[in-house]
Amino acid sequence: MTLGSIIRYIKWQFAKKFYSKQAYDWWKVKLRNSDLKNELIIPLTQYTTNTKNTKDHKRVICMHDGKLKTGGLVDRLRGIISVYSICKEYNIDFKILFTQPFPLDRYLIPNSVEWRISQNELHYNIKETDICLIESINGSKYEAQKQDEWFRKELKKSYCEFHIYTNAHFSYNRDFAKLFAELFKPSPLLQQLIDKEKKHLGENYISTSFRFLDLLNDFNETAGGNIILSKTEQSQLINKNIEQLNKLHNKYPQRNILVNSDSSTFLQEAAKLDFTYIIPGEISHVDSNATIKENTHDKTFTDFFMIANAEDIFLFITGDMYNSGFPFAAAQLYNKPFHIIRF
Repeated sequence: MTLGSIIRYIKWQFAKKFYSKQAYDWWKVKLRNSDLKNELIIPLTQYTTNTKNTKDHKRVICMHDGKLKTGGLVDRLRGIISVYSICKEYNIDFKILFTQPFPLDRYLIPNSVEWRISQNELHYNIKETDICLIESINGSKYEAQKQDEWFRKELKKSYCEFHIYTNAHFSYNRDFAKLFAELFKPSPLLQQLIDKEKKHLGENYISTSFRFLDLLNDFNETAGGNIILSKTEQSQLINKNIEQLNKLHNKYPQRNILVNSDSSTFLQEAAKLDFTYIIPGEISHVDSNATIKENTHDKTFTDFFMIANAEDIFLFITGDMYNSGFPFAAAQLYNKPFHIIRF
């Protein structure tokens, strides 16, 4: 163990003893930020001290190039919008490099802000380019506040360019819907997929989401707890959630119910109900390292926008099921009612 590691360990123990839980979590974020930054710079051979900046203004690039795991679709979008909100306030040129595991403009294209940039347009002089990494741990208001403060301080530094890897969530404290609409609109491909599903569901439908992670042993979630239930427990859990769908249908008998889940096993059971609808396609996670086909994430984006277009949006949680941010973010898109049902 190096002297630096020992000093950081001592500081960490001090934080654990004297700081609040929220402050301690933020301390962990800062330590991890330092570690990840050191890990990231080593393999990025394009960073050098030889090139010179040709820009006469600051520029910020949100990076999703596969060099670091930055979470699922919602994690990435909320991070992008968080950073954009600061750049907009400070009038800083804002771009997005989103190339992995797919080019973002397959699904989302610029609306009122031209955010696209290519890899060879970036500036790689490590003396003039700041590499920024900030992640989220607990999603608290305190953490959002500290993320906001950190970015404001960072972007005031005298670098010419900032390469930012983040899933910061303080965009939820801003006008998320307005900021999203300034940056994005569905690509022709995605709009076609959305229009197709609207023909099946109509306008007046309910959205329901169920995140099981590894519980049903049919989805390898990168952020899962690696908890796999026994076959009996799996069956019981599925039945409990199907019962919730039936209760919801009894409450809203005239509405179709869109069902979204990370479990193909659960979706197969939910599809047997005559009032449910499941968008066809492959279940995937944006942060997966697996080799993928071009259309692998079509369902993910279609799910997101179809959830956003629902009249009411529900997330169901029981036991070790996951409190997913996916339907919550979709609800912010058009300011729709969002409900968490714990049972």
